[in-house]
Amino acid sequence: MNDYGRWTMESSRQAHPALKGLPTITAKYKIQTAPEIKGLFWFYTCLVLLRRTLPSLQSREGWVTRNSATNAETEFMYYRIESLHMEEEKLWSFEFEKGKEIAPGSLLLSEPFMFDENFKRTVVLVCEHTEDNGTVGLILNKPIELRLNDIVEDFPPFKGKIFLGGPVGTDTMQFLHCLGNKIENSLQIADHLFWGGDFEQVKGMMSRNEIHPNDIRFFLGYSGWAPTQLNDELKENSWIIAKATRQYIFEADNETLWKEVMRDMGGVYNTMAGYPESPILN
Repeated sequence: MNDYGRWTMESSRQAHPALKGLPTITAKYKIQTAPEIKGLFWFYTCLVLLRRTLPSLQSREGWVTRNSATNAETEFMYYRIESLHMEEEKLWSFEFEKGKEIAPGSLLLSEPFMFDENFKRTVVLVCEHTEDNGTVGLILNKPIELRLNDIVEDFPPFKGKIFLGGPVGTDTMQFLHCLGNKIENSLQIADHLFWGGDFEQVKGMMSRNEIHPNDIRFFLGYSGWAPTQLNDELKENSWIIAKATRQYIFEADNETLWKEVMRDMGGVYNTMAGYPESPILN
């Protein structure tokens, strides 16, 4: 698998009008993994990587296979990973996605068994996608336990949540809104959906109670892909493409957003929405 979303697009970020003037903050958000599950998490990851990238080597002597497992738990975990991926591939593959267009306003949903903790069961809004600059997106369903007033000086009181937009540039702030041209320098990326704009103007409007918390979303960091990187990951069946709506971004429940979008797409996606997060669970 590729290194999801870790490409630092500093030159494009600084040049893009929707990203100019955004505050730099000192808070860093780090994903914590409980010590007792780290070993299990990496065991799963290694098995999935083996299966996806080295299928011809799995049967060779010295490689882990289901028949060579030395205890019942290891054997069962391998069996569940293998069987669920086989079930998934019978239903869905890149063939379902390659006719879809990726553009600003598209959603990227991680495939059901993605183990990268940065993107596991995430819904990413594509804000920019070009052949020259690659792709910039914001994760929509990862709220964090911080408030704007805690990390941005002189910011008016705001009751809305802050989200982790991705692992890149986590010392910077970005935002989405549905206020249109009321915020200067905003970039429209879908119907009733805008990216960035004049941050000082936002602060002024908030101090005058002209912005409702449901009209704007703030993000620390962003997700980025180099040119062709996202297409390569799509061919590896890592992402599912959908269309963004205002409801998904400003109204949906963060904990169920991934399943909600999948179910709304219907068909095989509705079936995949019911897959367990852990391969060893039914």
